[in-house]
Amino acid sequence: MKEELKLENGNIAVCIVFFNKTEQTVETIDSFARSRLPVYVLNNGSAVAAAEAVRGHCLTYHNVKYAESLENVGCGGGRNILAKQAKEEWLFFVDNDITVCGDCWLENLQRHIRHSSGIDAFVPRIRNVWDNTWVRPVRLAIRAGRGVFLDLSSEFSNVFPGGGSVVNRGTLERLGYYDPDLMAFEDFEIALRAIVTGRELCVKHIQDIELAHDHRVVRTPEDYQAVKIRYNVDRVGRAHDKVEKVYGVSFDKNYEEWLQKQIKDMTEPGRTNSVLVRVISRVRRGLRF
Repeated sequence: MKEELKLENGNIAVCIVFFNKTEQTVETIDSFARSRLPVYVLNNGSAVAAAEAVRGHCLTYHNVKYAESLENVGCGGGRNILAKQAKEEWLFFVDNDITVCGDCWLENLQRHIRHSSGIDAFVPRIRNVWDNTWVRPVRLAIRAGRGVFLDLSSEFSNVFPGGGSVVNRGTLERLGYYDPDLMAFEDFEIALRAIVTGRELCVKHIQDIELAHDHRVVRTPEDYQAVKIRYNVDRVGRAHDKVEKVYGVSFDKNYEEWLQKQIKDMTEPGRTNSVLVRVISRVRRGLRF
């Protein structure tokens, strides 16, 4: 029988939500499970073959616990499930296409936790592998009813990316968990929720931990469908409109071009093999396999 998860490296757990992308999910699990931290993995409505492959891989680790949601509940909804399942104080949420770089990241994270009080979340440096750029740390501000994202003047911010940050459980319990209706912008909504309560988030950006975020070209029909769902303009638009309506704050509606670029980068026929090009063509035409 599998051993119970142990707190061998402090009160930290890794939380991974996956929707297909089997190969990268396995790489993400391996990257973090080697630390011997408790790792919680949620199947967020994946195809049967993808779910079974990831579940089987999880069984090879004593410190990895696997759970399932029969339907896709979105990034925020999936993180909620794992946050309520895990018992640890600090929850390291990572997307299933993220790996951690270097050998000293856990020691560095433990040191930051020990020496930083009153922090709601820590955010490592995040490198986009595809174009070799770094995610820009920002601060959320409301100016004349508009939400704007400003460059940082220090290491502290008031917003964190949902899929690449270490969040204090008490913060989620204080503010409430992610809005399960939002299929996008769920992390910005948490930041807005904190602002309207009168105590904005205290987020520390740390430079001695690096994450690699790899938006890799799809290789299977299931991964192609995952990309189309994740970057669906209508779903993202509904989330955008709800956030604006709830908080009375307007945001630039410039996400459509970005979404289309993400889909193109990950499904571009010129970057895939000929077999997958034919697969994608059949999916687009609604043909069966």
